[in-house]
Amino acid sequence: MSATNLATRKDLLPQNGKGARWQPSESDGQKIDFDGLFRIIVRRRKLLAAGVLLGILLATAYCILKTRRYEGEATVYVHPEGSDVLGSMPDLGLSSGMDWNSQLATQIKILQSDALAWDVVKRLRLDQKPPFAGDKLYTEGSGTWYSHHGLRSLPNEPLSNIGNARRQQLLARFQLGLDVTEVPRTGIVQLRFRSSDPELAAAVVNELAEAYTEHNFQVAYESTIKASDWLAKQLVELKTGIQSSEQQIADYQKTHKIIGTDENNNLTLATLDDVSKQYTDAQADRIMKEAKYRLAKSGNPELIGMLVPDSVLPVLRTQEADIQNQLSQATAIYGPNYPRVVELKKQLAQVNASLAKETRDIEARFSSEYEASLNTENKIKGNFDQHQQEALSKSQNFSEYSRLRREVDTSRDIYDDLLRKLREAGVMASLKAANIDVVDAAPVPIKPVEPAMKLAMALGLIGGLFMGFAGVVVAEAVDQSLKTPDDVELITSLPVIGVIPNTAVGRSSNGRPGRTAVKQEAMGIDVLTRPNSQFSESFRTLRTSIMLSFPSRPPKSLVVTSALPGEGKSTISMNVAGTLVQRGARVLLVDADMRRGRLASRAGAQEGDGLTECLSGLRRWTDVVQDASGIAGLRILSAGVRPPNPAELLSSDKLKEMLEEWQKNFDHVIFDAPPALVVTDAVVLALLCDAVLLVARSGVTHRSALRRSYEMLLHDGIRVAGVILNMYNPAGDYGYYGSNYYSYYHEGEGVKADRD
Repeated sequence: MSATNLATRKDLLPQNGKGARWQPSESDGQKIDFDGLFRIIVRRRKLLAAGVLLGILLATAYCILKTRRYEGEATVYVHPEGSDVLGSMPDLGLSSGMDWNSQLATQIKILQSDALAWDVVKRLRLDQKPPFAGDKLYTEGSGTWYSHHGLRSLPNEPLSNIGNARRQQLLARFQLGLDVTEVPRTGIVQLRFRSSDPELAAAVVNELAEAYTEHNFQVAYESTIKASDWLAKQLVELKTGIQSSEQQIADYQKTHKIIGTDENNNLTLATLDDVSKQYTDAQADRIMKEAKYRLAKSGNPELIGMLVPDSVLPVLRTQEADIQNQLSQATAIYGPNYPRVVELKKQLAQVNASLAKETRDIEARFSSEYEASLNTENKIKGNFDQHQQEALSKSQNFSEYSRLRREVDTSRDIYDDLLRKLREAGVMASLKAANIDVVDAAPVPIKPVEPAMKLAMALGLIGGLFMGFAGVVVAEAVDQSLKTPDDVELITSLPVIGVIPNTAVGRSSNGRPGRTAVKQEAMGIDVLTRPNSQFSESFRTLRTSIMLSFPSRPPKSLVVTSALPGEGKSTISMNVAGTLVQRGARVLLVDADMRRGRLASRAGAQEGDGLTECLSGLRRWTDVVQDASGIAGLRILSAGVRPPNPAELLSSDKLKEMLEEWQKNFDHVIFDAPPALVVTDAVVLALLCDAVLLVARSGVTHRSALRRSYEMLLHDGIRVAGVILNMYNPAGDYGYYGSNYYSYYHEGEGVKADRD
C-alpha cells in the first residue's frame, strides 16, 4: 500500500493508540476480483501448463492406441410412390396413403431394420469377419474356438450353427456401425458403415443398398401377385360365362330361327335396352366394390392403406416398425426381461391391436358398400326381369335374343378390361418396385474417420485446461501461505505498510524479470549501498508509511518481529534503520535476539559484548555500542553472549533505564526481536516501545501463524503499526502492481529515484 493511500485513507491510520486497521468498503465484497484470479493463474501457471500438457498427452495416446475405423458411404435416391398396385385402375381408389415425409421415414426404418441387417450378414458372412467375431470366435454347435489375428475371415461355418444369442450380438454390432441419414428437403438417403476393415465398410453399405432394392421388389411383387391371382380367378369365371352365353345365343337363334333384328322400331326393346345398361353398370359397380371388399378382407395393411388414403394404417405401420426396431435393439442389449423391453412389447401389442381394429373397421365399411351394391344390382335385375317379361309378351323371341346378346357383349367388355388391367399390373409392379436408385456406390475408404485427431486434440486441450484449473484450485486451497498484500489485510485487518521485493529477482537484459545472485539472507544495509535499486525504494516507501502512522510525533522506539524464524526481520530492521539515517536521524539498532543474534556482523560491526552484558550489569551500553562501518548516524548494539534467561533480562528494570537513555541520545531505537510465536521476548520488548512492525514473508508465512501472532500482540494491548510483506515476487503475481513494476527502479541504467 503506497504512502499516498495511507495519507488519504483516514481509516487506515492508527486510532486510540492501537494499530491501523483495514476496513473493506461495501463495494469490495460485491465485485469479482478478476485481477486476483489472474494473479493466481499466473502464479500457478506451471501447474496449469502441466494440466494442459497432460491433456494433450492423453489425447495423443488415445489417437495412437485407438483402433483405426473407416467409413464406407453410399448415396441412394428414394422415389415417391406415384402409382398403385393394380396399375392405372383409378376406380379402385388404390393410391398411396402416406405423404412423402412418411414414405421417406418408413423407407429409412426399413433400411435400419434387423431383417435387412441379417440379410447383409448372411450375404457377406459377417459372422466370420474379424471385426464382427472379436479376437476369437466360438462356433456354437461345433464347440470350436478360431483365432484370427491378421486373418481376413474365419473358416466357413453354416449359419444354422449360429444361435439366437450370437445372432443378436451380430445384429447389435451391425447396428452400432450403421448410420442411415436423410439429406434434408431431398429424397437422398446416405448409408454409412464404420469398421476397422476399409473394404468391409464399403462392402456392407453397397450390399445393404442391393438388399434394400431386392426387398422393395419382393414386397411390391408379392402384393401385386395376390391381387392378380384374384383377378385371374374372376377372368376365368367371366370367360366361362361368356362362352356359355354365346352358346345360348347360338342355340336360341337356331331354335327360333332368328336371322336379324330391328331394334329401332321396337319401343319395348329400347326400354329394355336402357334397363339392361343400368343392370350392366350395377354389375360393374358390384364387381368393383366386391374387389375392394376382398382386398380389405385379405388383411394386408399396405393394400388397405392404399385403398383408404385417409386411414391411420400407414401411421400405425410406421409406429409398428419403429417399436419393432427399438424392441430388437433393446432385446439384443438388455435381454427379454428388461423393463424397457417389456414396455416396448406392451406398446407393440397396443399398436397391433389398433392395426387389427382399423383393418376390421375398413373391412366392415367395404362389406357394407358391397352389400349395398349387391342389393342395388338385385333391384335393377328385378326391374330388368320385369321389362324383359313385358318384352317377351310382345316379342319373346326377339327380347330373349337381345338379352342374351347384351349379356355376352357386357361380359366380353368386362373381361377385356380386366384382362388389360391384369397385364398392366405386372408391368406396374416392376416399375413401382424400382423406386430406389443408387446415386453413388461406396468406394473403399482410404483415410480413417476414427480417431478424429482434431476433435481429440481439442478435447484434450479442454480437458487439460480443466485439469489445470482444478489443480490450481486444489493447490490454492491446500497452500495456506500468504502471497499478496490483500491476503495479509484479509487475515489480520492490519494495513500492509510496506512491500519488500524478493532480492533474488532482478532484471534481465531485455528488461523483463530475471534471476540474479543476490539473496536477502546475505544482504547488509543495502538501502545505503544500493540506493537506486527497487529494493531500496521499497524501504523508503516503508519509512514514509511508518512516519504517516504517527502523525503527531515520529516513533522513538520500534520493535521488528515476525511470527516464525526465517521471515527476514533482521534485514527489515537494518534497512529501516538505514532509511531513517538517510533522513539525517540518529538511530540505534539493537540486536534483541539474544538466542541467535548475528545482526552486528551483517551490519558491518563486530560480534562481542552487547545487550546481554549490559542487562546483566557487566558492561555499560556506552562501552559496547559500535558504529556501523562507514555509516554516519547509525550505531549498533550486538546481542552479546547467549544468556540462560533472555526473557527475564528483557523484563528487568535495567532495560527500561537504558531505553530512556537511548531515547534521549537517539532519534530512533529499533529492536530486532525474536519471533513472536517462538519466545515471549518480542512481547516483553513491545510493551516498552512505541509500536511493533510485524514482518511476514510472502509464500512462507502461514496465515494462521500471522493471525495468532497478531492476536497475541493485540491481546496485550500492544500497538502494531502494520505488517511488512517481505520477499514479495511481483512476477509471480503479474498485474498486482502492473507490468512496469520492474522497469522504473533498477540498477545499472542511470535511473535516479526520488528521495524523501
